[in-house]
Amino acid sequence: MLVRVLCKRCRVKALWTDEPRHFLEAICPAREGECEAELTSSRPRQARSEPSPSCAPQNSSERPHYEPLSALDSSFLFFESPTSPMHIALVMIFDALPLRRRGGGLDVARIRRHFAARLHWIPRYRQRIEVTPFGRQPVWVDDPAFDANAHIHHVKLVSARSDQTLKELVGRILSKPLDRAKPLWEAWIIEGLRGNRFAIVNKVHHCLVDGVAGAGLVAAVLSAEPWEAVAEVPPWTARPLPRPFELARDEIAGRMRTVGRLARTMLSAPFEAVASAASALGTARSLLPALLTALDSGPPTVLNEAPGSERRFEWASFPLEDVREIRARLGGTVNDVVLATVAGAVGRILRDRGDESIPPAIRAAVPVNVRRDSDEGMLGNRVSIWLMSLPVGEADPVRRFALVREATEALKESRQADGLDRLLGLVDSAGAGFMKLGAKLLERFRPYDLLVTNVPGPQVPLYLLGSQLVEAYPEVPLFWNQSLGIALFSYAGRLYWGFNADAKLTVLPQLVQAIGESFAELCAAADVSGRLFTRNSRAARAVPPSRGE
Repeated sequence: MLVRVLCKRCRVKALWTDEPRHFLEAICPAREGECEAELTSSRPRQARSEPSPSCAPQNSSERPHYEPLSALDSSFLFFESPTSPMHIALVMIFDALPLRRRGGGLDVARIRRHFAARLHWIPRYRQRIEVTPFGRQPVWVDDPAFDANAHIHHVKLVSARSDQTLKELVGRILSKPLDRAKPLWEAWIIEGLRGNRFAIVNKVHHCLVDGVAGAGLVAAVLSAEPWEAVAEVPPWTARPLPRPFELARDEIAGRMRTVGRLARTMLSAPFEAVASAASALGTARSLLPALLTALDSGPPTVLNEAPGSERRFEWASFPLEDVREIRARLGGTVNDVVLATVAGAVGRILRDRGDESIPPAIRAAVPVNVRRDSDEGMLGNRVSIWLMSLPVGEADPVRRFALVREATEALKESRQADGLDRLLGLVDSAGAGFMKLGAKLLERFRPYDLLVTNVPGPQVPLYLLGSQLVEAYPEVPLFWNQSLGIALFSYAGRLYWGFNADAKLTVLPQLVQAIGESFAELCAAADVSGRLFTRNSRAARAVPPSRGE
């Protein structure tokens, strides 16, 4: 039943929602017991109910099924805390006209059915986390109680005068961790935006996907064709759950196989063992500079406050063609332009704050995609990290860009990302306990000040049942001692920036503005006539770029 929820303490004054209690518990910013809300009469026109994916009874003759998480995937479960939920998200804004019902309002039931019909392309969306009895190794199992409708929520903004209302709601959605007792994803359908638009916030735990795989999820739900019929929901049967003694038996057997394999290698193939040791030494050598950098914490900045439990979300965008023009004239890559822009913006903020000592550089963590061709289309995380210096103290934009370019080229030569990827492969054999210990140790240090991730997306327009995706703003989680994370997503000729910040970071609006000013500096230095930098949504149709990356 759709009811009207009115909270007198919320900035979003009233919403239509099909889950009023869920709204009050999960979205309302007031603390428990302080929210003054009233539920008014049900909405006259109710959406017809839609079928859930079929969950047929389990076949008792089937063997129990589970899949262990990799070390990197597991790490995001160990890093998670009440103040650092480890999900990533994409805020997608669509043209609403093709999905309007005759009587007005969005055809939410049709969108729900479409999501349900595409779930067979995303098997992890029907699985939840279990842990092994001894090593507490997380594993994926099918959820026999899975119901897609429990993961797809519907909200209508009643008086959204600007996109700021949507940003505030997105901040509240991002503040809440996902429920580990269920499949680790949810989608929020938000209507009532100005300009005949609606939004979908797709929120997925980082242990399930990285940014590149997340872009693949978008492709699984959207289409390059402007019109598409809703397919039938394929039947699905949850495979039997493993019992605790089966998990314990397999865990012990796996450890014994690992030890036996190592012993056989040492006895029967000593030369291979020496080669493996040499490879491990090479891995350690490639990671040594990054390790020394991580242990040498510099002076903290405004970006290094420990995050609380509430988030703010901002966004911006500008033409991808301008970024490519700068790259063509100054050299380097698109990512170099992004990192130089961020360095200039952070430097402006630190100078404007009047900080007594502005560091010449801060450390940025930059995820690097290490997927191979054979990994294409697979979920999970296949990413490594660069730890690099951002020259925030350099005021000259050309010199700042040159310093960033030198740093990224040096990191490519050092093969730091490959070394970390090999190290994670070794950790996979050591078990979850080793990864959990590593996560606890890292919390004692501040290996970086800011995370900046840039995910390439499709450069052609995409559609949801005929409604064009016109904007797409990504989100990256906040780790310990980090109050800001910056994520970028390129789509259909524009570069979209998502700024996920702790609610206490008061300089966030100024930082977003400084991003535009820093980019304008680079445009002027490269003699590029920078076009439209926007901080608010725009319903313009995206134009595919004329040249490749």
